[in-house]
Amino acid sequence: MSAPRRWPVRRARRVAPLAALAVLVAIAGLAVAACGSSSSSSPSDTAAAPPESTAAPDEAACMAAIESSDWSVAKPICVEAAEAGGAEAMNHLGLDADNNGDAELARSWWERAAALGNINAMNNLALMARSEGDVESARLWYGKAAELGDARAMHHLGRLAQQAGDMELAESWWQKSAAGGEPWAMYELGVLAKAAGDVAAARTWWEQAAELDDSQAMYDLGVLAREAGDMELAESWWRKAAELGSPEALDALGQAG
Repeated sequence: MSAPRRWPVRRARRVAPLAALAVLVAIAGLAVAACGSSSSSSPSDTAAAPPESTAAPDEAACMAAIESSDWSVAKPICVEAAEAGGAEAMNHLGLDADNNGDAELARSWWERAAALGNINAMNNLALMARSEGDVESARLWYGKAAELGDARAMHHLGRLAQQAGDMELAESWWQKSAAGGEPWAMYELGVLAKAAGDVAAARTWWEQAAELDDSQAMYDLGVLAREAGDMELAESWWRKAAELGSPEALDALGQAG
């Protein structure tokens, strides 16, 4: 599996381009509502036009600016949104600080966002703690995100349990994470099934993960097909994985060719 990821981008570390898969939707498990909402009233036909609003941009403006503008343009809008209490704007400013090597500023933004219930910030604090070797703090932050139903955090709690040698707890977390739609957990459960000799169960888990574009699951499905003597199916899975950037799949296709 790949190294831990910074949020909101699902499979990237420390970077947050909102055009990526799961960005606007996975940011808080919402669609437009994740960015907040603003309301306005239209003047009547006879009323004078209201003065131009001087209110700080809300998170919808911050998110829209990130999606459509250079970060240098979006950043001041997000700063205003964060100062007005926008937790996801705070999370993005934490990502920016982290990308620029300012860990303390990143931590400050993420702690403020986490205090407001922002799941992405909780996950980022957990990842930061793991990178610093503070497993207990990582477990704490993942736990807070998991309590709010975040399947990604559940997956990472399973990884921490695995690293601690508690495979029963690891599998339990991965089951919960997979039920929440996390393909990495589905992949892990397939690995456990394969190790236990249950190839059918492994295939089922990996097919579920592959449906969610998990390239590692696609690669391993190709391996299963090769082991079953079906090279046509194996190459089909490897091509799909290669299209998603899997170096293992590219190598397998090269050897098969």
